[in-house]
Amino acid sequence: MPDLHTRGHELEKAFKAMTKKRMPRTPYVGLHRDRYLKPAATEDWERLANTAVKQRQSASKALKQLASLQGELQKLHKRAMTFVADAQQDWVPLQARDDWPDMRERILAKLPEGAPSEAAEELVKKIGALGKRDLASQVLEPLLSRSGRLDEATTSWQAALSGAELAQTVATFNELKHPSLEPTKTIDKWLREAASVLETKQKAIWRSLRRAKIKEAEGASRDLLQWVRGEVLEKATATAAALWIVRQDSANRWPLGRQALTTADLLRDLFAAQALSCRTASLSGSGFGRLEEWSNAADRLPFPSRWRPPSPTPISVLWAKSQQHDGKLVTVEGVVGPVSNAHRARKVFSSVWLFDRQGNSMRVGIMHIKLDSGGLAEGAYASVTGQFATKDKDFGTPLVRVSRRTLVRDSKQSWKDWSALHTRQLFTPVPHALTISFSWEKGLDGPGNQLRYGTWLGNTEGD
Repeated sequence: MPDLHTRGHELEKAFKAMTKKRMPRTPYVGLHRDRYLKPAATEDWERLANTAVKQRQSASKALKQLASLQGELQKLHKRAMTFVADAQQDWVPLQARDDWPDMRERILAKLPEGAPSEAAEELVKKIGALGKRDLASQVLEPLLSRSGRLDEATTSWQAALSGAELAQTVATFNELKHPSLEPTKTIDKWLREAASVLETKQKAIWRSLRRAKIKEAEGASRDLLQWVRGEVLEKATATAAALWIVRQDSANRWPLGRQALTTADLLRDLFAAQALSCRTASLSGSGFGRLEEWSNAADRLPFPSRWRPPSPTPISVLWAKSQQHDGKLVTVEGVVGPVSNAHRARKVFSSVWLFDRQGNSMRVGIMHIKLDSGGLAEGAYASVTGQFATKDKDFGTPLVRVSRRTLVRDSKQSWKDWSALHTRQLFTPVPHALTISFSWEKGLDGPGNQLRYGTWLGNTEGD
C-alpha cells in the first residue's frame, strides 16, 4: 500500500478532478411555478399535462446525474475515512517532528507575497499544532461541503419533480369526464386502508433511520415512492373527480362533503409522502452528509404528529353559544361560499363564509394571506380551525380567524412534523401552514391554484 503522503496526494487529486465535473444546472425555484402559470390560469389542461411531462423528464435526468455524482463522492469519502483513520493512529503534531523547521519554511514560502508577517506566523503556528480532530476536519470538510452543494441542487430538482407530479394530477383531475363513483362505504373503507398503509410505510423509514439501517431506509424510501406514484394516486384522483361531479347536485353537496375532503387530504398526503421518500432515498443513497441529521432526529423523536385539531363544532351551536366559545380554538366545517380578498391600507383581508346543510353560516378569515392561494374554492367542502371571536377586531363581525401551525415548535416533538418541516421546499400540502383542509374542485380556482401561486413550494412564514 502506498505511504500516507502518497495517498493524501491521490485523494487531493481525485477530489479536484471531481469538482471539475459539470453539475446539472440548478433552476431558480420560481421557474418551477412559471412553467405552469399560463396553462393553469387558462385551464388548458392538455398543455399543463404536456408541460408536466417535460418537466418530469428534465428533473429525472438531472436527479440521475446528481445521484451519480453523489455516488462517486461517497466512494471518495470512504477512502478519505480510511486515510484519516490510518493517519490518526501514529499522528504526531507537525511542530513536534524533527523535520518541522524545514516544513515550516516550505509553508511560508508558498504564502502569497506581501502577506503580513504576524498573520503568516500565526497561520504556520496553527498548522503545526494540528491535532487528530483537526486532521479529520481538514480532510473531510471539503467532501462534506461538496456533498452539501450536490444536495442543494438535488433539493431544487426534487421540488421540480413534485411540481410536475402535482401538475399532471391536476390536469388528469380536471380532464376526467365520467369517472365511476363506488358506493360510499366502499370509498370510506378504501380511504381508511390507504391512509393506514401510507402511515405504515412512512414509519418503516423512521424506524430504519433511528436504527441507522441506511440500506434498509433507502429500500423503505423507494418502496414508499413507488407506492405513492402508483394505483393509489390514480384512484384518489379519479375518486376526487367523481365526487366533484356527483356533488354538483345540491342534494349531494353536504352528504358527500366529508368524503370529498378526506379524499383531497389523501391526495395532499400522497404528494407530501412523495417529497419525503425522494428526500430520504437520496440521502440514504449518499450515505453521509445530512443523512446523520435525519437519523439523529428519528432516534430522538416519536413518530406521530403533535397537531390535533379540536373536533368540529356545529355552526348552529357556535351561534347559540357564542359567548361560551368566544376566544377559544374551534373547528368549523361547511360548504365554501365566494372567497373575498379585500385590500385596505396595504393589508389583505381574506375571508369566506362556510354554510352547513341547514343554511347556517359562519365567516372564517385571515389577514395578509389569500385563502384561495392553495386551492380553497367556492363549492368546496372545508374544515377550518381557528380562534372564534364574537366580534373580530379587524373584520368587525363574528369570525373564526384561521390559525397557523408553528412548524418549528411542532418539529421538536414529532418526527413526522420534523420531516414535514425539512421537506417543505419540495412540497407544502397547505400553504403558510394554515390550519385548513378542503376538497378538490375542478376549474380555474381549484387545486390548480397551488400551481398558479407556487404554494406547493416551501413557505417559511409562520414557522
